[in-house]
Amino acid sequence: MRLQWQKFLREAKPTSEELSGFSQEVLKTNLVRLNYLAYLGALVTLFHVIIFRLGMETADPIQYSWREGIVFSHLTLFFYFILLAIAIAVHRRKRGSASRITGVLPHATFIVLIIMGSWITGFDQIITDAITPFLVVTLLTAIFILTRPWYVTIYLLTGLAFLIFFLYRYQENPDIALSNIFNGLTITAIGWALSHIFWRNFLLRFRSDRVIASQQEEMRQQNIRLQKVASELKQANNTKLRLFSVISHDLRGPLANLNQLIQLVQNKDLSEETFRELLIELGSQSYSNSDLLENLLNYAKNSLKGNNITPEEINIRNLADGIAELYDLQARNKKLKIANRIDPSLRVKGDKAMISLIIRNLISNALKFSPAGGLITLESRSGGAMCRVTVTDEGVGIPEARLPLIFNDLTYSTPGTEGEKGSGLGLMLIKEFALMNGGETGVESQPGKGSSFWFTIPLSQSE
Repeated sequence: MRLQWQKFLREAKPTSEELSGFSQEVLKTNLVRLNYLAYLGALVTLFHVIIFRLGMETADPIQYSWREGIVFSHLTLFFYFILLAIAIAVHRRKRGSASRITGVLPHATFIVLIIMGSWITGFDQIITDAITPFLVVTLLTAIFILTRPWYVTIYLLTGLAFLIFFLYRYQENPDIALSNIFNGLTITAIGWALSHIFWRNFLLRFRSDRVIASQQEEMRQQNIRLQKVASELKQANNTKLRLFSVISHDLRGPLANLNQLIQLVQNKDLSEETFRELLIELGSQSYSNSDLLENLLNYAKNSLKGNNITPEEINIRNLADGIAELYDLQARNKKLKIANRIDPSLRVKGDKAMISLIIRNLISNALKFSPAGGLITLESRSGGAMCRVTVTDEGVGIPEARLPLIFNDLTYSTPGTEGEKGSGLGLMLIKEFALMNGGETGVESQPGKGSSFWFTIPLSQSE
């Protein structure tokens, strides 16, 4: 029995983690209840004032004294309920902003009601032995106003003390007064028990609501994560399908053409002039397929490695020189010139393989979209902690409506000036690798005047 009682008391005490949220919830609930109590109490007390005020002139001295006490006490309560309603209205006008006055309202109302109930009970002793007002007020406050058990104990004992005082003052029969004191003590005990039970039940419901809210929030977060995973899977699936399409379409065609050329050569069905023409076209396709295979391998490698990079100090000018040499033959075939104007002293920090792939794809795209006799320029500009490398061509340019698709759409691909094919994979890798190395990408273009593709990369700390 003792253990059950201790458990009962322990369950009625909020933990330190619950205290703040629970106190706010208790205050919120009390203010709602006090709002109803203020309007209902004002009407009830005003009704009592009117009823007991009527006929006072014809009442005998004892009844007059009783009626006068009832009218005065209820008029006092009426004005208190009016002030309570105003205080709550002001609180709501401020959109629920908490204040010390707001927090005191439930306690003040509890004390005022319990004292006034004792006082009215004392007036009733003039003509009756009942302590009904004290009974009603004690049970009403215990059930209606949520208060900590220790506060309830103090408030109810205070009310009992006032009841004893008023009983001995207004009740002339000491035996009746003693009986009413014990009745008041019983009512006080019942009120304390009811208040404790309602307080405990409210706390248990608060804990249950917190658990439910926590579970709902967890489910919401899981749903967000699932939606994100589903979106990523959908994007990955679309990328996979596009890659398969690239592999099957852009690789199969040139390989089939090469196979046919070999068969024709073996069968000696080609003239030397036709053979040379086909050889030039196959050479152009071989450059495109070489870039495509390189991009596919890098994409697969990056997908398997995740976001792992190996940063090192790079002389960006020397790196670009080496890449430009790889495209020298292709440039000469289209009568193009590659001018590397990157600052020779620049040192950047990044993954060399990734930066190399970015520059290769930018030069390859510039070659593809530049007409014969054009110029491709590589330039650099440093500012703050970043270096910006730009590859500019004098090619066909990009329509303004198509610029948002650059770097963002794997399906974006247009043929070059001599029909060179692309997959759009290179642009996607440029953006992805630049971001992984702490940089950004961008493009500026005018149709018929050329394009400038750029990326940024952090400068080496030694710069």
